[in-house]
Amino acid sequence: MGSWGNQTTVTGNITYGPELRFTPGGAAVTNFGIAWNTKDRDGDDVAHFFDVTCWNDLAEHVAESLDVGDRVMVEGRLDFREWETDDGDQRSKIGIQADEVGVALKWAIVPDIQKPEREDRQKSSGRKSGGKGKGRGKSSGSNRGQGRSRSEPKYDPNEEPF
Repeated sequence: MGSWGNQTTVTGNITYGPELRFTPGGAAVTNFGIAWNTKDRDGDDVAHFFDVTCWNDLAEHVAESLDVGDRVMVEGRLDFREWETDDGDQRSKIGIQADEVGVALKWAIVPDIQKPEREDRQKSSGRKSGGKGKGRGKSSGSNRGQGRSRSEPKYDPNEEPF
């Protein structure tokens, strides 16, 4: 994780993206926007917007699982950028470098949610472990593209559930 003094958690709706790209070195990166509303002193709604950047496995998982309008929770580090426009105007923006992204379930459900399949990192990388982190690993990828699936359920809807 990042510095403790720069951690933030934001809950809101995805406004654009997620868009998966790859750096020239092959690292996956996904960008998306998040927005939420607060009330100002007069009680009027005020919208707040952030750009979110995800890297590597998180980038791929977000791009495969989320879409515009989804309500998410983002935990990460604030990232402040400044630049000068072609007209000479100074601009600045605060974004979030995400460490974790999850679906917020306060006002919605996730249809057809599937528990991710895991593979043992020691088996997949050929390393031996001293015990720490044993049994934790990357998603095997067998559920790729299925997180937002609207396909028929695997059970028979005419069957009794118990």
